[in-house]
Amino acid sequence: MRHYIFAILSFVLIIEGCDYSNDWKEIEVKNKFTISVPGFFKEDKQLRKDASFQYANRYRNTYAIVIEHEKLDQSLSQVNQKTVGPMLKYIDKPIITDSININVNGLTAIQNKIMGTLPSGDEAEFIYYNHVLIEGKRKFYEVCTWTRGPKRKNLYDVDLAKIIFSFKEL
Repeated sequence: MRHYIFAILSFVLIIEGCDYSNDWKEIEVKNKFTISVPGFFKEDKQLRKDASFQYANRYRNTYAIVIEHEKLDQSLSQVNQKTVGPMLKYIDKPIITDSININVNGLTAIQNKIMGTLPSGDEAEFIYYNHVLIEGKRKFYEVCTWTRGPKRKNLYDVDLAKIIFSFKEL
């Protein structure tokens, strides 16, 4: 009987621990930009050393970062090639789809959706990136969201895109 009660209490605590808010929160980063994330995202400073914004939900395997790049007389297209290129080196059989020019809250941008597999121990793991390079007034902003596994891609793709399109330069 004690084991049964313990199991029920453990189950309730686990369910309560996984209860995330459906609300979105807007994050302001160093008076440069704002970006919104779902309530189930938390700050995670271990994603990329050079990212000025890093949020994730490791349980759901969903991630979002923003990396700032100086303009240095480069075009949006040139910087896009420089930022996407290194990503492709780590992905087996990468596929880039929807590489298009878009607008993010009045700013010109290029969006790349990148899929492929990453070596993971003895197996390869599916990975999906939604990568957008935005040309701001003073900087380029590389906004990247990603998840692992085709089921998570289907489940979280709308939220990952919403994060990107919430970006606003201040």
